Amino acid sequence: MRGSTQFYSAQDESEGALTLGVGYLTIGIETMLPRRDVFGRVPFQFSGPVINDYSVDQPWTPGPIGLNDRANKLFANGGPGRKSSKSSKRSKKTKILNVVTDFPNPWKGKIKEEIEALQNNRWAPSIDDFEALVNKSYTVNHFHQLLGLIVTQPKASIMRINIFTHSNSDLIAFKGTISPKSTFASVSLEVNSALSLQMLQSMTSGTWFQVGKSKKKHTINDISKHFASGAKVFIYSCKSATDPVLLQELADKFGVITVGFKDNICYCPMFTANSIDRKRVGLGKACSGKSNVFSAIDGKGTQHKPSNP
Repeated sequence: MRGSTQFYSAQDESEGALTLGVGYLTIGIETMLPRRDVFGRVPFQFSGPVINDYSVDQPWTPGPIGLNDRANKLFANGGPGRKSSKSSKRSKKTKILNVVTDFPNPWKGKIKEEIEALQNNRWAPSIDDFEALVNKSYTVNHFHQLLGLIVTQPKASIMRINIFTHSNSDLIAFKGTISPKSTFASVSLEVNSALSLQMLQSMTSGTWFQVGKSKKKHTINDISKHFASGAKVFIYSCKSATDPVLLQELADKFGVITVGFKDNICYCPMFTANSIDRKRVGLGKACSGKSNVFSAIDGKGTQHKPSNP
């Protein structure tokens, strides 16, 4: 017998803990003492995003990216992507980047317990569900990693970024936890690694960052150079369009059209006694218009164009 869950209950909570990595991104401000970060602290570095598919360059297509079995390979110290003698040809193509965020599945390896949680509305989507929506993705657990991912793509090559995550009205998370409770699943969002208005406003024209061991300094003004004309950033998370100021600031900083959703992003997995099909998503409590193609809900998103395109 097949079943489905139509809605999950996510409690908006926050955690301040920040897990640091090494060797990926250094943030600084030119007008301050050398090698200080945007908050005036000593430099910190983050491990690079995980690539869930080995091939990173391919033309833009309207649907999910094609499958490649070579998964979960870490980026090299120099940043994401691969060096190739064909890079000059590839840079003329546009691409889509699918970004999934670090919300571990608390039922990992416990399929029957997860199905029971689905049946009793004590479930919430995890990184497993984000990854199921696309065939190729990058795991990013900090907003700074997203910056590194962008600037290590060829210039004018990114047509679209899809970010699958959890959020509340004024914070787009890249990392958090899911904690099953007796009557619901609590979703906690990590604050320090998230995309917020404060984070964006702290990145002024004097802010620079370096990726991996590269000595090249990138600035916030370099971000837009890696997007193709008309590029969009979609944020597939609940309440991602509730704060128009946040999405507008992101549009202005990146020089792209940003798209969020005012309604709940509803994950609608189908399940049997021993398996879960995680590929269905829709909007609203009743999984309205659920589809196994996530972009089917794009038309109901709220767009913000850059103030100075």
